[in-house]
Amino acid sequence: MALVANPLRPSLVPFKVVNGTGATAYDNFWDCYQYLSGIDKQLAQINATYQPQVKSVSASMKKFAQSVEDTLNCNGVCYPGLFYYFKTIYNGPPTQNCISGLTDIMGSNPLGIGVLLLVSFALTIFVHIGSWSMCCQCCAAKDTDPDKWAAPQ
Repeated sequence: MALVANPLRPSLVPFKVVNGTGATAYDNFWDCYQYLSGIDKQLAQINATYQPQVKSVSASMKKFAQSVEDTLNCNGVCYPGLFYYFKTIYNGPPTQNCISGLTDIMGSNPLGIGVLLLVSFALTIFVHIGSWSMCCQCCAAKDTDPDKWAAPQ
């Protein structure tokens, strides 16, 4: 791999990554991941003792991560990463982590989320108490006297 000048976008990123043959390589993480995942699957098919090294990402997780990256213009949780996962390297490195992105969207008034959390907490406690009382009813001592409920004669 080598870095060469990028004549298409010299103001944003002055370099692009090329492989040893001079063909353009991947300009975002996701495409590179897909390529490595394909190689890993091929190696597993060829060699029965090979243990796959690339973990799979579900389609729903990919969609969620891509949506968060696009909507919040962020990457990483505590610190921004060195690059985006889905955007090209020509976008430059991420400038904020996703916690900061969420804070920017919510603003200084996260009252709605606080109310939602309190209501869901109350419902969880209510369901827990309700299920506990139902469970204890089945375990109560049973009256074993068969004549107690018999019809009077």
